[in-house]
Parts: sequence; C-alpha cells; structure tokens
Amino acid sequence: MVEAHGDGHSWLDPTLEVFQTLKLDLSTHMVSEEKRIFPLIRALEEEASDAFLDENGIDKMIREHDDSGVALNRLREPTNDYAPPESACPKFRSALKGLHDLEADIYQHVHKENNILFPRARTRA
Repeated sequence: MVEAHGDGHSWLDPTLEVFQTLKLDLSTHMVSEEKRIFPLIRALEEEASDAFLDENGIDKMIREHDDSGVALNRLREPTNDYAPPESACPKFRSALKGLHDLEADIYQHVHKENNILFPRARTRA
C-alpha cells in the first residue's frame, strides 16, 4: 500500500509504522492475558484453593489497553477517520476499512475486560 500510494499520501508511511507497533504490542498483550491473567481469573471463578489475583498484572493490562487507545488515535488522525481519498483503489479502501474495524474490535475488547471481567475478578479475590 505504501509503495503504491505513498508518494501521493505522505501519511501512509508513519501510519504503517504505528500499525506495526500496535500489532506487535497487541500480540504480546494477548499472550500475557492468555498465559497469565485469564488462568488466574478462571481459578478464582472455580474457587481453586491456590487461586490469587495478580493485581499488578491486571493494572498492567489496563495500562496496555490505554496505550492501544493512544495508538488508535495515532491511526485515526492522519487517515481522516479512516476516510479513503477519492482516488483510492479498492485495496486502499479495504485497508482503511480494516483499520476502522480493528479499532471497533479493540474498543469492544477493552470495554469487556476493563468494565466487566477485571472488576468481577477483583470482587472474587
């Protein structure tokens, strides 16, 4: 995308960099949730005798959620809220729609964890 349209849209290269960083951060974040946080929460739900809540881990997840929000804003601003330029080809339009959908998915993920899962886990601890 950058190679094909970068000359006419200088914002594409830095946007790609933000996206790549966000992708890496999310991958690391999700592994941490799956391997550390969710098993602890599951143990609390099952009332396992050795269950404990990793408050620092949850706080770290919330900070990472906040960082993702910052990155999403850094994607939204230069893309004019993911609006394709009039001259955009179908792939270009699809890429911007994909970013829009990614943002919606991330915000839904963050809402469910920050406002439902983590507070519930804290009441069980």
